Amino acid sequence: SSPTYIYKCTEKLTGKSYIGKTRNAPFFRWWAHLTQSSNSFGLYLRQTPLSAWTFEVLEELPPEVSDTDVFRIESEYIKKYN
Repeated sequence: SSPTYIYKCTEKLTGKSYIGKTRNAPFFRWWAHLTQSSNSFGLYLRQTPLSAWTFEVLEELPPEVSDTDVFRIESEYIKKYN
């Protein structure tokens, strides 16, 4: 079983951010946003230069953390960074 990562992608110019979660290595999730994601964030990300963004892991949750708690923790970060 893998840990869950809560991550934040921030556009440097605007300070706007996207909070997400993944059980994959964070780099692979970032790459998926860049190459495959069809949600509004992924589409916007591909319209801007990669150098316009920062990507950081906010928290690494142990594998035994329940999905319910993962969603709760992700939601707390979304509220925090609005």
